[in-house]
Amino acid sequence: DSVMPRQQKGRSFRTKLAVWLLVSTEGRLMEWTNAILSLICVIIYIIQDLTTGSEDILSSLQEYINFVFAADFLLRLYAADSRPRFLTNFYVIVDIITIVPTLLTFVLKHVGGVEESETLGILKNFNFLRVVRLMKLERL
Repeated sequence: DSVMPRQQKGRSFRTKLAVWLLVSTEGRLMEWTNAILSLICVIIYIIQDLTTGSEDILSSLQEYINFVFAADFLLRLYAADSRPRFLTNFYVIVDIITIVPTLLTFVLKHVGGVEESETLGILKNFNFLRVVRLMKLERL
C-alpha cells in the first residue's frame, strides 16, 4: 500500500491495480515489454513462414511469449472497470485472436498428446496481427 499515492488509500485492490497499470512506471514498462514481445512474435512468424528447420525452437519461444501475453491479458481483465467494454476494445480482441490459438495448440500438444492440427496451424497464423499491437506505442 505504501507504493500507492495517498488518494488511492481506501480503494479496492482492483481499482488500485487499474490505476497502477495505467499510470505507473512499471505499468508503462509492461506496455513497452508487450510491444517488444509483439515485435518478436511478428519476426518469428516471418522466419517460420520463410524457412524450415527451426520451427520447434521458434514455436516454443512463441508459446512462452503468449503465456506472458495471457498473464497480462488476465491481469488487465481483472483490473478492468467494465469487463464488457474491456473485451470489446480493438486491441483486446487482437490479443484474444492471437493468444487463444497458440495456447490451444500448447494444451493439445503437451497435455492431450495431439500433434498440431492443420486448423490450429492456420489459426496460429493470426500472430501477424501482433503488429497491430505496436500501434499502441503512439500512446506511450
